[in-house]
Amino acid sequence: MWLGIRQFDLAGDVTAAAWVPPRLSNEGGARRHGLTVGSLLPTGYQAYARVLHPVTRATAGGPEPVRWKEVAAWSGRPLQRDSGFGDIAVAPPGASAVAPWDGEAPRDGTLDAAGATTLATMLAGATTTPERCWFAFWDGLGFLHGPPAMIVVGGRRAARWRDRLQLWRSARLLRHDYARTAMAPRFRIGGLDYVLLHGPLTVVASLRFGPLRWFESPNLWWPEDRAWFVATDIDATSTYVACDAACFDRLAASPDLEVLAAEREAPLDLLRFD
Repeated sequence: MWLGIRQFDLAGDVTAAAWVPPRLSNEGGARRHGLTVGSLLPTGYQAYARVLHPVTRATAGGPEPVRWKEVAAWSGRPLQRDSGFGDIAVAPPGASAVAPWDGEAPRDGTLDAAGATTLATMLAGATTTPERCWFAFWDGLGFLHGPPAMIVVGGRRAARWRDRLQLWRSARLLRHDYARTAMAPRFRIGGLDYVLLHGPLTVVASLRFGPLRWFESPNLWWPEDRAWFVATDIDATSTYVACDAACFDRLAASPDLEVLAAEREAPLDLLRFD
C-alpha cells in the first residue's frame, strides 16, 4: 500500500521503465523546448491517440464536462489533430451566443477522474496483464512529499486552520510513505524525473490523494506486456496513448472520451503561458 491506496506500491527499482527512453524521440532537453508526441510515446505501436481533456460549465448539479468540438462549433474554428485549446477558444466576430464553457482552460497534467477511469476500463481489454501494470508520477507533484508541499497544493481551503491541521495529521499518519518516496529511485523522461509504482490497472479509479482527496492520473502508465502506453505531460491538456489499431478504433468510437489521431512528430499540446 502507498499513500493509503491498496494494491499500489513503490517499485524497488526502475528497471521496468528502462525500455522506454531508447524508444523516444527528441526529449526537449533540460528546458523542455521542442517536445513532440514522440518525446513521450515510444516507437513500435500501430496507432497513436490524443485524448482531449474536457473543459467545464457550471450547472445546478455541479460542473459539467464540455468537449472541445462544442467549443469549436461555437467559435467556428476547425478542430484539427494538432489544435491547441487556444486555437479554438476564440469568440467569433460579433458573437451573440454565450460561450459553452466557463472560460477556464482544460486541466493540464492530468485527465479528469471520469476520463481516466473510462480509459483504464477500455485499455484493460487490450492487454493480457491488467493485474500487472506500471505507473509513474512526476517527482514534483506535492502529494508525493507531504508538508509543506501538500499545504501549497491544497490552495485556499488549506489556508484555514482546520484544513491545515487536517493536512498535517494526515501527513503524520503517512510519514513512512513520504520517507519511502524520498528514498525511491527515479528515472528521467522529457527532462523530468519520475517515481515508479506498480499495481493492477483497476487502481486508476481510486487515485485520490491527500485529505482533500483530489484526483491525479498517472503521468505515465503501461501494462507489463507493453500492449499500450499512456502519457500525460505535466503541462499538457491532452493525454496520449500508443496502442494497436483495434484499440485506437475502440477509443475513437467511445462516447465518453474525445479522441483524435496523433502523430509522433507533432508538437505536444502544452498549456500556453504566452
